[in-house]
Amino acid sequence: MYKDLIEHLNKAIKSTNSAKSILLAKYNVKWISDNKLIDLNIISKMDLNTLTEIDEALLMQNTALSELASVEALAG
Repeated sequence: MYKDLIEHLNKAIKSTNSAKSILLAKYNVKWISDNKLIDLNIISKMDLNTLTEIDEALLMQNTALSELASVEALAG
């Protein structure tokens, strides 16, 4: 049961990261090799809000993944 949930969460995290990459690629792809190259000054306010929401979703997904892994380890 936990294995399936963890697998689905990993897929969700991958999809969420892909959405973030696609959004950022609208502006510049140089950041792919170095995240420091992301220029937040050229990104629209709407896209900045979307990036914030994506980052919050990733945080929740990663937290859930960590919790599931802990529960799975305790369940044996």
